Amino acid sequence: MQQKKYLHHALKVMLLSSERLTVSKVRNWVKAKRFCEEMSFTETASDIGVSPLSLKLYLRLVAHKGFPRWRRDLRIAEAAKLLSDPRESEPVYVICGLVGIPDVRSFRRQFASVTGMTPGEYRQMSLRQSRLSSQRSGQASEGMRKP
Repeated sequence: MQQKKYLHHALKVMLLSSERLTVSKVRNWVKAKRFCEEMSFTETASDIGVSPLSLKLYLRLVAHKGFPRWRRDLRIAEAAKLLSDPRESEPVYVICGLVGIPDVRSFRRQFASVTGMTPGEYRQMSLRQSRLSSQRSGQASEGMRKP
């Protein structure tokens, strides 16, 4: 058991110190929102600039997920950002397309499995929280203005 932990740690260190795969390459790819595009696993590895084996090891050892789940979680996180932005009023069917899940029913099912609520419920909850935040900050600033 100890040997297995050591091997796991050694692989993780080798992977992270590898010149071909760095955390920054993956982060840059994610920042560019390339996960919203429809790409195969091999195309994704190539787009990031690593071998498929390196990406697979990264996902297993660092992200602790397989490729489909990793990509789905990135897409749902991006959708959650869009749904919680009070300035963003795009309908759910538009948002699901923006994050790379063109089928609305599939998007709703995936969103609910990750967040525990439908996209509409999530948006309402986020907007309520945003309004409460605004009210609290408004009350705090009113209190400061009074002599």
